[in-house]
Amino acid sequence: MKKIISVFSNILAIVGVIGFWSGSYFYNENTEIPLGDIKGFVVDKENNIYVGSGFYEKVQVYDEDGNFLKNWDLEAYGGTFTMNLTEHEEILITTARGNEQIWFNKNGRILSQKKIGNGTYEESKRDWRTFTTKENVQYEIKGTIFHELVRLNPKKTIINQNLFLQIIKGPFNIWLLIVIGGIISYLLKVKK
Repeated sequence: MKKIISVFSNILAIVGVIGFWSGSYFYNENTEIPLGDIKGFVVDKENNIYVGSGFYEKVQVYDEDGNFLKNWDLEAYGGTFTMNLTEHEEILITTARGNEQIWFNKNGRILSQKKIGNGTYEESKRDWRTFTTKENVQYEIKGTIFHELVRLNPKKTIINQNLFLQIIKGPFNIWLLIVIGGIISYLLKVKK
């Protein structure tokens, strides 16, 4: 039994370390990433949902039923950003580090990019957990460790990732795996 626990603790620690160091390197545009370190989301007029992940520095796209469509990279300089939808249905990313605003079309192509003043990021901030469409449909991200995206009127869970993606998402869950795996390994060595 001790051997099984030891193997399990090592697997937890290894998955945590790989998850942390992989960041977005193992994920291409056709691979759904864990929704970790969410910086915001927007919903376009076709009800497609665009979710920004700070840890992975990607925007992930879902259809109105929560089916993964694609994702694309963005450069947030390892920092935080805000995410807004323009009146022309462009996704606007404003970075805190790097002082940039980047306009993307719905396919993830950069339309425009410009340097901004330090106050622009603060002015672009909004509640990252909520979004209301022009048609007054409200969406909200629920949960603290395990996130799900819910449409509030009428109420329906749209995005609820599988348990594996929920567990390996960065940065918090990955650190948790590393710590738990390390503690179990340490306790097994102390008992010997």
